[in-house]
Formats: sequence, C-alpha cells, structure tokens
Amino acid sequence: MPVVGRRRGNSRRYSAMVIPRRFLENFRVRAVYSSALLSALGGGPLWTEERAESYVRYWGTPRLETQVEVEGTDYTRWAPPVTDPPPMELEFESATYHLAHFNANRARYSPLPPPLEPPPPPVGPTGS
Repeated sequence: MPVVGRRRGNSRRYSAMVIPRRFLENFRVRAVYSSALLSALGGGPLWTEERAESYVRYWGTPRLETQVEVEGTDYTRWAPPVTDPPPMELEFESATYHLAHFNANRARYSPLPPPLEPPPPPVGPTGS
C-alpha cells in the first residue's frame, strides 16, 4: 500500500513509500488539503468519504491468507482469510480445522487435533 508521511526531525518534506498493510497500526483516512501532500500521493483518484471509511473498516482488521489441509491427502485448499493472530479452530465447509502453523503471511489448518503434551514428571521425594 502506498503511504506518505514526514521523516523524523525538523523535515517539512514528505516521503512516499510502499509497505504491506499488515504493518499498519491505527489505520485512518483524512482529507487532503495540502497541494504538496497531494502531489506526494501522486495526484491519483480521490475517494469519497463513504468509500474511505469502508477501506478503514476492512484494512483496520489484520488478516492472513488461510490454507486448510484436505484429509487423507497431501493437498491444501484456500479458505477465507482469518484475523491476525489466527483463531485456534476454524469452521469451514461444515468441518472443524485446527491451527497447525502460522507466520506473517498465512495460517495453515489441519483436520487433525493438536498433539497432547506429556504430563509433567512427579515432584517431590521418590520414596527410597
């Protein structure tokens, strides 16, 4: 997503860059009145207030691409995006999937439940 801001310090110049949406925090849209800022944005098409607010609602929620494993095969299918951090369980096509792995780009779900952790060893004297 293209963004424009000012550098730190006493700079009055705008700096334009492209960053992934998932790194944005407190995403907001404001009206542009400065001709310098408008030219830094590239002078492209402007949004109506309603459209800008719809983008804020959608982009303000971090989302991850989602893959689900097809049971009994080595294949995966794409599912609708999930929030970041992803939920531990996902209901998709009347089946329950469990979170198997996630990173900054996607979440992967498996039909198998997570493995059980072994119980902790007993604490205290052993009685010898």
